[in-house]
Order: sequence, then structure tokens, then C-alpha cells
Amino acid sequence: MLRLRYQPIIRLNGGGVSHVEVLARLLGQNGQLAGPASLVAAMENPERALSLTSAIIHRALSEYQAQGLSAHQLPLAFNLPLNVLVFPGIVQRIEALRETHNLAAGLIRFELTETQPVQDIRLAEESIAALSAAGYGLALDDIVPATPFLPALMNTSLGAVKLDRSVVVDTGPGARDFILKIARLAASRSQDVIAEGIEAASQLARMREYGVTHGQGFLFFRPLAVEELAALLSGG
Repeated sequence: MLRLRYQPIIRLNGGGVSHVEVLARLLGQNGQLAGPASLVAAMENPERALSLTSAIIHRALSEYQAQGLSAHQLPLAFNLPLNVLVFPGIVQRIEALRETHNLAAGLIRFELTETQPVQDIRLAEESIAALSAAGYGLALDDIVPATPFLPALMNTSLGAVKLDRSVVVDTGPGARDFILKIARLAASRSQDVIAEGIEAASQLARMREYGVTHGQGFLFFRPLAVEELAALLSGG
């Protein structure tokens, strides 16, 4: 039921691929790939979200090794819903998955998404600290001005924050001020700022001007099959 694609994330100053986001899609009974909304809906139940997240990580790490991509030392970024992050024993489950594939924790990143509201920010902060201490990279995904607990979450051991596409494409003063504020705060904490959904050169120029450090979107690369990613990394 799962089909994976890989979209490179680019360093805006100096270029080059920083890491790759794993994008999962569900194959419907009609043989067509459903959009991301179907996966978000499937993640509403914490047990189902945990099962799907584990399956996505296992599939991606298997493809990563089968294509010999670990030789490139290119980290993979997975979406991890915050309601899964606070699930009891989640860090141990992630560690078991990683050890099965014999990969260093530094090659695995998690983009924390709020598919369901998190009621206990303390539990989220504890899991973030535990994953960071284990060596995993962490980013807060899809941030907008209304993101709950944003100041508190940015004050944890996150390595990056990721701007939602709606903010990136917005040319208004509100979006500008928000991005500038986030970029300043992130810089003070040595955190990266990733802009999602860059599709035009004008957007790229604006993100650079605002202090954004990384970008992702069709301007650089569309989501790639694992074989296409392997060819890209091999210079093919």
C-alpha cells in the first residue's frame, strides 16, 4: 500500500544537497496514488499512526541500503507526527528500527508534524530531548504564525524549523515579518530554517533575503523514485 518518493533539500548558500525528505503515499484500491491528505487522515489514530510511521521508516531504510545510498552519507528525513512522538516507548521503537538496518542515528532526521493537537507539551519536549541525545536530527515541520507551542518547541534541542509552503509563497508583510522573526530566533539557537514549496526564482531570492538557510521544492527537484535519487547522487 505504501509508495515512497525522495525530495532533496538544498543549502541556499553554496548549493548542494543537505538531506532528503521521504514522502509517503498510499496506493488506493483503484491502483492510483492518493494525495498526502489521505495519509494525514490515516495518522489521526495514534496506534495507526505509529504503525504507518514504522512501516515508512522500515521501507525507506530498506530501499536506502538496497541502492547503496548509505555510502553517500546522505541523511533521510521522515515525518513524525507529534501524537506519535509522545507515544510510550517511541524512542526505543525507533532505535530498534535503526539498529535492524545498522545505520548511524546521524543519518536519520525527523520532521515533527502536528496532525493531531498535542495536549501535553512536556511529553513532546522529553521525547525531543531523548531523540536528540541519541543522535537523531530533528526539525519542526509546517510552521505558521498559529503553530501551537511554537516558542516552547523552538527552545528545545531542535536542529531546524521548516516553514509551511503557505508562508513561503505569501508575499505580504505579515509573512515577511514572521519569516524574519523565525530566522533571527533560529540563528540565535544555531538552527537551520528550511523553506518548503519553492517553485520560482523570485521565491528563492526572497527566502535568501530573509535569512532562510535551506530550500525544498520543484525549483530544485521534484520528488524522486529511489532509483532516480541513486542516479542523482552518482552523477548519472
